[in-house]
Amino acid sequence: MNNGTFTPKIQENVSKAWGPLLPPGSWSSEWSDALNSAIENKEKTAAAQSSSEPPSDEDATPLIRARCASKWSGDYSMQKYCQDKQFEALRKLRSRRMQGALAEIRTSCAEKWGDDYSMRDYCEEKQLKALRELGY
Repeated sequence: MNNGTFTPKIQENVSKAWGPLLPPGSWSSEWSDALNSAIENKEKTAAAQSSSEPPSDEDATPLIRARCASKWSGDYSMQKYCQDKQFEALRKLRSRRMQGALAEIRTSCAEKWGDDYSMRDYCEEKQLKALRELGY
């Protein structure tokens, strides 16, 4: 947090969007902190979604929560189950070394399934099994 001051990025964005309607320093520290946090979360989310490498739990948490809340709106038991399965799959993805030719599998599954880590894990496992069965 930044104790109520705007980061340069926020100052620039606010100035562009609001110009003279919002004089500098007119927002409370809570607004400033919340806006800074939202921008940081958005940047982390974009980075996690754009990479084929699985993100950290911290970076993936907002994505997983949003996915499960959207899929199971109002059913908190299923949201919890969904989150548990996503984090379990995410940890499996991070434990699997996908280098060299295997990196193509990781990239393909990531492009196809994005931030659905359970499906990405399933996709990689199926591709690796097929690769072994083909004798590679």
